[in-house]
Amino acid sequence: MKLNKMFSDSFSLLDETIISPHYCPEKFYPHVSLAKRLEDFQRKKGIEFMKELKMPSSGKIASIVLTEGKPPKKLSEISLT
Repeated sequence: MKLNKMFSDSFSLLDETIISPHYCPEKFYPHVSLAKRLEDFQRKKGIEFMKELKMPSSGKIASIVLTEGKPPKKLSEISLT
């Protein structure tokens, strides 16, 4: 959340930058998108599978990727490892 706020504040200073309201700090929640293109029954099965897994309470940011458009096109990537 702190990293998102830092990037949002920095990019908002650039005149040509428009930050989607979905990614503003007060609305952004760190997440991972899984199985975006599954059929409904496949998605439900995946959700049930994920519920059974023990999720870590912490994580590590390995890279920051700048994308544009839908589907996302990678513009730049910064490796943090």
